[in-house]
Formats: sequence, structure tokens, C-alpha cells
Amino acid sequence: QLATSLDDIYDQFTNRLLQLAKLSETELRICYLLKIKVPPAEIADILCKSKSAITLARRRMYEKLTATRGKAEQLDELIQEL
Repeated sequence: QLATSLDDIYDQFTNRLLQLAKLSETELRICYLLKIKVPPAEIADILCKSKSAITLARRRMYEKLTATRGKAEQLDELIQEL
């Protein structure tokens, strides 16, 4: 339901995100939660992962989506801009 709502509100957010790179279901969930500004520590709780696992996933997704090295916070900014 979250994906559908985000796609309605943010003009096909999922499609625009997946045009950048193929993402796993967990990666998509992290992006959805970041889009609605859920803090990384809460994302970790929601997905039953450690905060460090979420930080690492965010950093890797930034690299996957932009083909450049970066910080986890840069993914957060990228997701907000999409």
C-alpha cells in the first residue's frame, strides 16, 4: 500500500527509481521509508535489521543508483529529490 500511495503522490516514484537501477524488495522498502522521512534507526526497527546494516545498505544503494561512491546521507537526499 505504501508503494501505491507514494506512486500516486510522487508521480510514479517506483518507476523512476527503478529506471536508475534494479533494486531488491528490501532496498525498495528502505527507499519508500526514506521518502516518507522515516529516520534510519526507525527503518532498522521496522525491517528488523541493525542500524549499521541499514546505513551500509543506504551507502551501497547510493553507489548502485549513481555509479559513484558516496555516503548513506547522499542516498537520503537523492530519494527526496526523486
